Amino acid sequence: MMRALLRAGLRRDLMSGFTWMALLISLLCGLIAIPVLWRFDPEYGMRFYLDDGLLVFALVIGLAVSAALRMLRGALEHESGMSRNKLIGGASKGELLLAEMIIAAGTALVQCILNVCPVLYAALLYVQYFTPKKAAQLFLLFLACYLFFAVLMTLIWYYARSSAAIVVTGCVLFAVTGMGGLMLTAKLQQPQYSIEDFEVVRNEQGEVVSHREKRVRNPQALHEPLRTVCEALDTVNPVMAAFHAYIQIEESDLYEDISDKDAKGRTAERHTLYYCPAALSGLTLLLFAGGLLFAPNKNFN
Repeated sequence: MMRALLRAGLRRDLMSGFTWMALLISLLCGLIAIPVLWRFDPEYGMRFYLDDGLLVFALVIGLAVSAALRMLRGALEHESGMSRNKLIGGASKGELLLAEMIIAAGTALVQCILNVCPVLYAALLYVQYFTPKKAAQLFLLFLACYLFFAVLMTLIWYYARSSAAIVVTGCVLFAVTGMGGLMLTAKLQQPQYSIEDFEVVRNEQGEVVSHREKRVRNPQALHEPLRTVCEALDTVNPVMAAFHAYIQIEESDLYEDISDKDAKGRTAERHTLYYCPAALSGLTLLLFAGGLLFAPNKNFN
């Protein structure tokens, strides 16, 4: 029965204009970012830079298009009653959800390739210190983001009670993930403490002769243990992963030798290119398993 569900779902997507439109937009987002990243440098002439916010914006648009495709597909399934027809035809609820998540993951993979690979290929050609290893790491990171939204949005449309609920819930979750992630990242960038001088002694000319320093707690910053929780949320945020990754690309372009990086730079790179995709993949698997576990409880009446 699974083969029949997969064949039917694949045929449905291949015959849908919405699928091809989503793939086209994903490709355009990747291609349009390339000419934008060419800049004129007075010293070196035309150079390819990976530090432009438009590049991140193009990737986020690609993620949004992928999420929108899932929401639209679910809304059409609810309106047409196809899910009930498949159940009447002998499929189980678990098989129905599993087939939809597999198809969604496959479509997300194709969208990720179309969206990300053109930029990564251009970076390999024109950025001196951008290596194939770094390109592979970034692709796996962005693929984890795409797969997370593919599974999440599929679960939303499967468990939602109506097509309107699918659209509203999906849009709210994507907006909260993006805007909440931006606010949280800005908050985490604030230092927890600042150094202030006190008991300053000056001579007759007004020059500082001696002083003492004290560490002052920043009331605007996040502190432990709340900071640890917020850092974990920031790590598994798929929208902010794009921002963190391209910030890391910019930093890596500034260093000619990896040995020039300090400990903080190495930690940031490991956080972005290792911990983030691992955490996202784990969260995606939890959603996948949890969705299948409770799939039989869904009422399609």
